[in-house]
Amino acid sequence: VHIEEVLRLALDGSDGQRRSLPGVVLEVRGTDLVLGALRRSRPAGEFVIPVEGRVDAAPFGLIVESAVVPPEAADFADGAAYLDADRVRPPIVLRAWRPGDRFRPLGMRGMKKVGDFLTDAKAPHLLRSRIPVVQGADGTILWLVGWRVAEDARVTDQTHRVLRLRALPRVSGGAAGGFAPPAERV
Repeated sequence: VHIEEVLRLALDGSDGQRRSLPGVVLEVRGTDLVLGALRRSRPAGEFVIPVEGRVDAAPFGLIVESAVVPPEAADFADGAAYLDADRVRPPIVLRAWRPGDRFRPLGMRGMKKVGDFLTDAKAPHLLRSRIPVVQGADGTILWLVGWRVAEDARVTDQTHRVLRLRALPRVSGGAAGGFAPPAERV
């Protein structure tokens, strides 16, 4: 019965349609069938990202690497987040986004709720609660990991130092756990 439900969803399901099965939920996203755990809890904890180094954020299934590089070393197509290092105030923290969190996505004038941004970007519903944010010392969200950097920390022609943040899937026991960020979407 469950296999037939999955096949029916895969063949005839419309975008955003979901089915709950024992222990898992399946969701149609475009031409993909996304499999997720039934529990949708947000990972706990906050992790300080050093300006140069790496942090193991196990609850998110990520390792975040950071480095300050010259502007000419920024490769905006490599999936990393590039921020103006002089506009980012440490400590830099990786944490779960919270309902009501707002940021100014790159290219936008106004603020947008993180949840609304993820809905508009058609992020898989099952993964949304596991997508972390990076914030500066003043609480400003600088990067919605894997999705969009903030306008407030964007690299400009006046940028002298660039902070490169790279979120890598954490491999444990041969499998990546938690959230694996897609390529940066701008």
